Amino acid sequence: MASEHFTIEIEDREPASVVIHLRGEADGANAEHLSEHLYPVLDRDPIRVVLNLADLEFINSLGLGALIEFRNELASRGGQLRLAGATASVLEVLRKTRLNELFPLFDDTESALIP
Repeated sequence: MASEHFTIEIEDREPASVVIHLRGEADGANAEHLSEHLYPVLDRDPIRVVLNLADLEFINSLGLGALIEFRNELASRGGQLRLAGATASVLEVLRKTRLNELFPLFDDTESALIP
């Protein structure tokens, strides 16, 4: 998926893991597109989904809402959503909204993939 300021790349990893690379800005204009690309990942029955946020420059409440909804659906199916490599600005938003208490945070994707 690509828009002028936002791209998503999905990568299958073993065992039963998926890495989703988010790049650009996850704002109101892109929140629906984000959800449209996250939910099909559930059909892969992953145990772990890692969102690589290293190239995510911005996220607002609509983008966060999409992540929370996806996390809740994944958890209801026995999976876990993990966030990796958050930039300082995204990390600040997660902390201000206390979502750092909801999402496990990791320094990098490889650490987040460890069971």
